[in-house]
Amino acid sequence: MPRNYQRKAPNRYVVTDEQLEAGKLLIVEGATKRKAASQVGKENTLRKSLKLGKKAESMGRYFSTFTKAQEEEIYQYIKTSY
Repeated sequence: MPRNYQRKAPNRYVVTDEQLEAGKLLIVEGATKRKAASQVGKENTLRKSLKLGKKAESMGRYFSTFTKAQEEEIYQYIKTSY
């Protein structure tokens, strides 16, 4: 086992709403899914999103423990305590 673990895919790609809509528009205009996906962004990720009809909500199976409001409150507390 290596001493320093390196993730196999360090840069995961997230499809934005704009890219998803642009891909759908190109498909309606007559482009193939593969060609539309390669024009708009990362082909495999966008093709998968177009197939599902939605974009991924998270980057994996892990979910955040705190809400954004709680994170902001903790951040402000730590910031003022130092």
